[in-house]
Amino acid sequence: MPTAYEKACASIEGLTRFTTKNDLSHTKGCLQALGSPERTFAVIHTAGTNGKGSVCAMLEAILRRAGIRTGLFISPHLITTRERFSVNGETVSEEIFVRAFDTVGELCGRLTAAGLPHPSYFEYLFLMGMVIFRETGVEAAVLETGLGGRLDATNAVEAPDMTILTMIGLDHTRYLGDTLEAVAGEKAGIIKPGVPVVYAAGGAADRVIEERAAVCGSPLVPVRSADVCDVRVDAAGTAFRLPGETEPLRVPIAAPYEAANAALAIAAAKVLRSSGKPRYASLNMAAVREGLAALHWPGRMERLADGVYADGAHNPAGIEAFIEAAVALGFDRGCDLLFGVMADKDYHRMVVLLTEHLSLGRVTVVPLSGRGADPAGVAALFAEGGASVTVTETDKSLKEAYDAAAGSARAAGRPLCVLGSLYLIGDLKKCLGSDAATSPGEGVL
Repeated sequence: MPTAYEKACASIEGLTRFTTKNDLSHTKGCLQALGSPERTFAVIHTAGTNGKGSVCAMLEAILRRAGIRTGLFISPHLITTRERFSVNGETVSEEIFVRAFDTVGELCGRLTAAGLPHPSYFEYLFLMGMVIFRETGVEAAVLETGLGGRLDATNAVEAPDMTILTMIGLDHTRYLGDTLEAVAGEKAGIIKPGVPVVYAAGGAADRVIEERAAVCGSPLVPVRSADVCDVRVDAAGTAFRLPGETEPLRVPIAAPYEAANAALAIAAAKVLRSSGKPRYASLNMAAVREGLAALHWPGRMERLADGVYADGAHNPAGIEAFIEAAVALGFDRGCDLLFGVMADKDYHRMVVLLTEHLSLGRVTVVPLSGRGADPAGVAALFAEGGASVTVTETDKSLKEAYDAAAGSARAAGRPLCVLGSLYLIGDLKKCLGSDAATSPGEGVL
């Protein structure tokens, strides 16, 4: 007999994801009907192509270390839908999840009875998050956009304390446009009048962001990755130094790009502290240092076992960042891959980058459910690049594919990297019985 939580998850999974999308006026109307929960706490709103999840997790950890009661709304989840909502570093309990589901469900009943659209999958989850954060007494919530920004359900929040824009590249071009300027315009759509904008500067998207901020009269705080100094990576994480700081900082993720993400989170914390709002008065470098050091963020150069790493790189820019991490760890001299990718990604370019920059041994391509790319076609691309490719048969489980790939890599003395999609990492963690929650907590709220 399914539990109330299992029924709630099944109901949510049955909602529309990528076809029909309601406009922001619908989402705003839903929030108003719920009593405007988003107005009961401060909001920091983040968009970008890559790195936005890491920046959100880092800033939440810093805020929490400063004694602020935090909420974190992210996507996608790896194993359980509850991972999308955490309060004070803890994944919410099934009971809290179900209560929020029922609250939004009652609203949906009223909407459909009046002939109005039912919330989409992501809209439903966003509304649940706002209800959860209100009911659990959150003081400041960090929100990650789902897709884009301008039309994203999270953009229904009208008065955030800050917006953050991470690195912007080409992704979801079917929905956001096929030029960097078009994508940047969608991401920059979260900028609100007079609200400070911390952004990853130094790219082609700068002009679009700056123009949007000028129209809105929003203060701009550029953060350049080139300003991050002395980046050093080892298996335990990444150390780096910022201008004006004599002591290095550290994040427990073995990837150079996380230093640039951390710089964005730190800049955001400094702007919040300088805002003069009492809730941020406790933000200081001690909170920054301790929050980053205690960060738990799965699926980003995560060490699954000896010599096995999982990275959520799922587009060309993400693959470039992964390659940077692999080179820093010495994996460019030889590594194996367990690879799975969604069909709507530019996996041709992803494969070209991997075969050009890494010395690949055995590559095992696995199928993904739903929107997964055809493994045989992906395998052929790797073979063209010279990699020794193994394509798992569809009647073999992911666990069997992983065991074979890990055993082969171990025998050859090479590391194994699992990448191509966060969905692949989530599925693998389920097979391995891993806890992929965004914190070590088990929903004790």
